[in-house]
Amino acid sequence: MNDTNIPLLNEKIVKLIENGNVKDAQAASEDYIRTEVLEDSFAWKILPVKQADLNKLERDNSENLRIRYEIMPDTAGARWVPLQTAPESEYLYGSSFFIPMTRVFTRRMEKDIAELYTYDMDIRKVISEIQVKDALKVIDAKFVDTVDAVVYDYDDDTTLYTDGVGYRQSQTGKIQYMQFEEGLNRDTYAEATKMLPRPNAQGKFVMRNHTILMNEVTARDWLKMGRDLIGGDLAQTHFTDGLQEAKYMGINAIFTTKADIVPENVIYFFAAPEFLGKALEMHDWATHMKTEAMVATWFHYWMGGFAFGNIAGFAVAEFNATIET
Repeated sequence: MNDTNIPLLNEKIVKLIENGNVKDAQAASEDYIRTEVLEDSFAWKILPVKQADLNKLERDNSENLRIRYEIMPDTAGARWVPLQTAPESEYLYGSSFFIPMTRVFTRRMEKDIAELYTYDMDIRKVISEIQVKDALKVIDAKFVDTVDAVVYDYDDDTTLYTDGVGYRQSQTGKIQYMQFEEGLNRDTYAEATKMLPRPNAQGKFVMRNHTILMNEVTARDWLKMGRDLIGGDLAQTHFTDGLQEAKYMGINAIFTTKADIVPENVIYFFAAPEFLGKALEMHDWATHMKTEAMVATWFHYWMGGFAFGNIAGFAVAEFNATIET
């Protein structure tokens, strides 16, 4: 492209924006080469974020903001009794959990206004998109770290091994972590799906699998499974169309390229959102932009939070693991 055309193209973009033709301006600014895939938040797919009820907002003694939500109360259940028998009494206790409200910032970006005319794209729009996706990645990392803190960092981290498979309980008394010497295949995956439906020793915390989260590289092991393992239609679809974010054994699949958050050979299992917790936002992503002299500055911010009210609602399986007995 001739350099003399660059200011003309940018002038067109600026004029489109000034005239209110935002969609046309965005279309004109997207003619650039991308160097990596930028994903939306997978955390909000697993635990959809909703608008916070500000009437429930409160602050603790440290001036931290939070919102309290109630949890399904526990009961002693029921039993068969003979006639002329009165029911036993039990006092009902309510439980709740707190969702901390916090703020996520992007970096403050600066650019000489005159230099904005030297790009074939609206550099402010492009950088803003990257910044918000980076911030969503920070939220995703916090989401996974919270799960890992329950599954991996429990004080009683004893793992029991049987025939190349490791089992570990969390503080709920449920098996919420499994290791497999074998890789991801139909048998190991099916065995891992048993964690959430299996109760603890007291018969509590029975869940159903709703969503799995895995690295896209690990997910490509599905492509190795032929007609004899997963049936003709899916095997053919995988061969002709490639990896599909669909359902595997009735469980919704999410594949991510965020390998630094979700490592290879690991699958996270989650119950439905109503069995997990709450994700709330006080406001959607907002932009602060200021022009001072010849320099434009801008950054983005979001305020909200999430919490798991039921730590028995997720589990982790590791494949191709090194089992040390």
